[in-house]
Amino acid sequence: MWPFARLSGFMISAPLFGHRSLPTPVRLLMAFGLALIIAPLVESPPPVDVLGPAAVWQLALQMGVGLALGLVMRITFAIVEAAGEFIGLQMGLAFASFFSADTGTNTQVLSRLLGMLAMLLFLAFNGHLLVLEILVTHFHEIPLDLRRMGPVGLENLLLWSASLFSAGLLLALPLVASLLTINLAMGVLNRSAPQLSVFSIGFPLTLLLGIAMLWLMMPGMTDWLSLLFRQALGAFQAVHEGLGTMP
Repeated sequence: MWPFARLSGFMISAPLFGHRSLPTPVRLLMAFGLALIIAPLVESPPPVDVLGPAAVWQLALQMGVGLALGLVMRITFAIVEAAGEFIGLQMGLAFASFFSADTGTNTQVLSRLLGMLAMLLFLAFNGHLLVLEILVTHFHEIPLDLRRMGPVGLENLLLWSASLFSAGLLLALPLVASLLTINLAMGVLNRSAPQLSVFSIGFPLTLLLGIAMLWLMMPGMTDWLSLLFRQALGAFQAVHEGLGTMP
């Protein structure tokens, strides 16, 4: 039961396995199938009363471990989508948004585009298989005994989250800086020649420049995403091992 609880938490928070387009029974079935494979290979925890408070605490802890592991990859994709939000705002695409069933909120088109690109590249790199491999082969490193849990994994999760914010800003920085320069030039032009309709010129100019910059950034963006995924898998393994490290 405890491996199933941990895998269920992972299936809820992981970006690919926890997508809302995937029905909940399918996710639970995947978690149950993996739990059947893993259960004979892991160390049995101390016996607890199934109806007692210790069992409830153990269940909540195992689900929390799974949620923390899935959050590592979730934050990675969220940063890519946040970079799309930054770029879309500078391009004047703040109004081009639609409802996203995955997040339950309105999402900009460019943010959705970069998120889908990141997801497809993650699948092309077999990232989903590597995540499952790390999750299964290192399952014994996070003990099922809650008394042996360590806080190192949570520290690694916080460090990884902090580093990703700067990574997202670096992804959006070239295009945002270029569009900001155009906006400053439009402001200077408006002061020097007020008779010109800067708004009618500036919006299509920033939009076209943004599209051109995205086209130029695409080859480098794929390399950047592949590096980000390798770092994310390393952070996933570090969090996985750190949660099982005694303080």
